[in-house]
Amino acid sequence: MSDLWLWVERHQWLAAWVQGIGSLLAVAGAAMIALLEHFAHLRQLRRERALRATVLVITFWPALAEVEAAMRACLGNLEAAATGRAPPFQAGPDYYGRYRVALPPILREFMRDVYLLDERLAANILELIALVERHNRIVDTREAAEVPINAVLARDFLAGALAPAQRSIAMMKPIFDRVVDRGAGGGANRAVDPAGAA
Repeated sequence: MSDLWLWVERHQWLAAWVQGIGSLLAVAGAAMIALLEHFAHLRQLRRERALRATVLVITFWPALAEVEAAMRACLGNLEAAATGRAPPFQAGPDYYGRYRVALPPILREFMRDVYLLDERLAANILELIALVERHNRIVDTREAAEVPINAVLARDFLAGALAPAQRSIAMMKPIFDRVVDRGAGGGANRAVDPAGAA
């Protein structure tokens, strides 16, 4: 034991080296732990983003289809009015209700998250909402004044507004199909990355 003690006393510089190396290893270990936690957090954020995107696709697809169907029904009513096949003008909710397009509340509720899917898709949906709201404001203004709707102008405007709905549905279809395919394939609990990576 005394030989070991003598050796340690003669090599005191070795203790400083051991302490320095130990300190460096401790710092490297702390940095590695922080880095691993950061990567785990990023993976969790990606999973949450993919899950939110999946929920958006599942909720937006039927809502967009509903808006497109409502727009087509309204276009049919406007076409009938433009060609004189509609009943004569009588002010009231039935008359104006035929020319309104209902927007599902879900479109506005999740609008801030639609950018998770695609910026172009979000721009199309925003354009669609703006055009439908403008159309409805025109109908409401006519209703407040109890004036008949200019069916030809309204029909042409709404026909132009139908394009963003169709583009949005076409852009969302591949994403929706991936969600449905994933669900049918037994991976229903896994979210789909909207960018295409599974």
